[in-house]
Formats: sequence, C-alpha cells, structure tokens
Amino acid sequence: MRNYWIFVIGLIVLTLDQFTKWLVRTSMYLYQSVPVIGRDFFRLTYIENEGIIFGMLFGGRIFLAFITVCAIIFLLFYIYKMKYAPAAPKIALGLILGGAFGNFADRLLRGRVVDFLDFDFPDCIVQRWPIFNLADSAVNVGMTILIVYLVFFDNKYKLKNINASAGLGIPHQKESVSAAAEQTPAEASNESGNRGNDHHRSGEAEEGKD
Repeated sequence: MRNYWIFVIGLIVLTLDQFTKWLVRTSMYLYQSVPVIGRDFFRLTYIENEGIIFGMLFGGRIFLAFITVCAIIFLLFYIYKMKYAPAAPKIALGLILGGAFGNFADRLLRGRVVDFLDFDFPDCIVQRWPIFNLADSAVNVGMTILIVYLVFFDNKYKLKNINASAGLGIPHQKESVSAAAEQTPAEASNESGNRGNDHHRSGEAEEGKD
C-alpha cells in the first residue's frame, strides 16, 4: 500500500466529517436532540465545544491549536518513517490524520468544534457517553488499530523482512556466525591452533623454495 493512500483516507475522513457537521449546523438548532435508535440509546444532539476529543477542556484555544499542529507534524513525520509498513498502520494513520484535521479545521475557522453523536450506555459503564463527532471516531479507531499493530504484529513484520533479506545471501553469513557462537572454548582453541600450524607449515615451505 503506497503512502499516498494515507492522505486519500485522511481526505475522505475530513470531507465526511465536515459535511456531517455542516448538515447538523444547517438543519438543527443548538442543543436540539433528535432520537434515532430508541428514545435514549442513540440521539443526534447538536452541541459546540471548545475542548479536545469528546469535549474535554484542556487549555485555551491557542494552546489547543498549537497541540493539534504539533500532533499533525508528528503524524506526517511518522508517515514518512512507515513508508515500508503494511496496510493496517497506514490505514490507521490516515484515519488519525483526517480526524485531527477535521477538528482542527473547526477550531481554526469557528473557534469551537461541532459534536452531534450522542449515545447512552448502561449506567454500569458510564452514565452517558460524551457527545462526539466523526473526527473523534476516526482518531479513536485509528489509534486502536495502530496500538494493536504495534503491540502484536510489528515485531512479526520486522522478522519477516529480515527473513526476506536473508534470502539474498545473508543466511550463509548468519549461519557461520551462529556456528562460531555455538563453539565451545576447547573447539575454538583447537581450531586456532590448527590455523597456526597451517600458517607455520606454509612459512617453512616458502623458506624451502628459497
């Protein structure tokens, strides 16, 4: 999967996020809540917040914009570093990048973020889930995929690359190193002595020729 697909996925997420927010702003009034599934389980509730993901307040508007820009720069650097990675982490980075840009666009253009996805889970989990948007969802799904990949699959992918590289002739070198490492001190001493004797004999032969 080529790196440009990361930006394609990010652009799709950004477009969907901004389009759904525009629909909410133009078809609902602030704090309006419309049931979708059941009376309370899933509602469309239009709110605006100045916080970060899930409406959490942390610092002012300039600080949040600065943090978002730093996160985007880090993502772009990370995308470059993972140019040879498989598809899963690239899809994750595309989701995170699109979500970050989606909320950043709101904060930059309007000073606050539009949220409208409103779920009510059983009280044993949480009294009511914070209202969020598609950008929040994309960031969370992307982070989940990326963490799962890094924890369970990253080392396997690196090992696979090492084995693939070994097919170009590296195994012979690898085997010789392994064999040397497995020698006992006595075997190593005998081999060193044999090499010394061979060298001495070759020297005597050269002197005899002279």
